Amino acid sequence: MRTSQKRNSIYLLFQRVIALVEILMVSVIAKELGTTEAAITAVLLLSLHRQEVLMNMCKSVRSWQSKLSIVAVFTAAIWILILLFTPLLSYLGLPYPDHSSFAEIQGNTNLLVLMLLRVWTAVAFGEEVLGRVFLIDRFESIFKGLPGATPLAVILAAVLFGLAHAYQGIGGAIQAGTIGLILGILYLYQKRSIWTNVVVHGTVDTIAMLLLFFGVKFM
Repeated sequence: MRTSQKRNSIYLLFQRVIALVEILMVSVIAKELGTTEAAITAVLLLSLHRQEVLMNMCKSVRSWQSKLSIVAVFTAAIWILILLFTPLLSYLGLPYPDHSSFAEIQGNTNLLVLMLLRVWTAVAFGEEVLGRVFLIDRFESIFKGLPGATPLAVILAAVLFGLAHAYQGIGGAIQAGTIGLILGILYLYQKRSIWTNVVVHGTVDTIAMLLLFFGVKFM
């Protein structure tokens, strides 16, 4: 009995170490090469020993009519949050998100088209694969057997998602992390199907790109 428990403990420790190494590996790739390369790596790693996660990611759990309602609710919720961040950050004495890296998009139709193409590929799909599918699963493996493993995984995935947006300053990182938390909740609500998340993420970013194109300040 003790031998069996010892083996289980060693196997659980091995799983945790592997999950941590995979998170570190994908994080480095995301930083050095980009979201697309990191997302491809994440899918390849999951395909080696977590095929069921990929199958859940691809499945459709609700009708499109229901999906559109959920997209509308979560998109509105995220944009309300974005608009409320201005007074909140001001109250906390923190700087607003820095959108200077997108300054060139204003009035530039060609750049807008390129950015929207990127939004609906590398950004919406790639970041959801990384920030929700991969990170939540890997953090759950690290905290497997502990109470609150899934909520903790969602929170830590959101924290890393926020840190990935640190180029927008402290305010941008906090805002992105909070949005990541909402998207994590949506991912679980959709029973780990990714498609509604992708549409919400893409819609939120599309609205942001259009506002930046027309020079409308929303922060």
